[in-house]
Amino acid sequence: MTSLTSNPNPRAKTGSYAGPWRLLIANLCLLFFLSIALRWVDLDHIPGGSGDEALAAIQVRDVLSGRPVILKEPSGRILSPVYGALLAATDALLPPSIWGLRLPAAIVGTLVLPMSFFFFHGSLGAMVAGVLSILMATNAMNIAYSRVGIEQCLMVFAGLLV
Repeated sequence: MTSLTSNPNPRAKTGSYAGPWRLLIANLCLLFFLSIALRWVDLDHIPGGSGDEALAAIQVRDVLSGRPVILKEPSGRILSPVYGALLAATDALLPPSIWGLRLPAAIVGTLVLPMSFFFFHGSLGAMVAGVLSILMATNAMNIAYSRVGIEQCLMVFAGLLV
């Protein structure tokens, strides 16, 4: 017979469920911070420079110096004004470099992670929002787009805002 003061569930008393949950949360946090590191480590070397990155930077630099320029990509599309403004701000603050060219993509790619959690938290709950954030953080395409200075890095960011 149990008394009123004793706990009928001995596992709740010892906290044996707390250990696996703490381990899971610690591993998820580690995975999350690793995915952020993958967006920033060696940003100026991996991957190698691309012509699309350079063309956008040259066009923005021409605009800032007052030279006439047609803001078109090689595909014929017009350069995104939002991405062009981010490049212009980076160009005004930093010397010309591949790291500075990729900085807007890395910032946007990193901002997407907490944004996804906070946008989904209200409607789907904390657990689902956390899972979606981890999936977005470890998605190879999201990591790749946050490492290359092209306007497609804004796709996920714009999708979350819509």
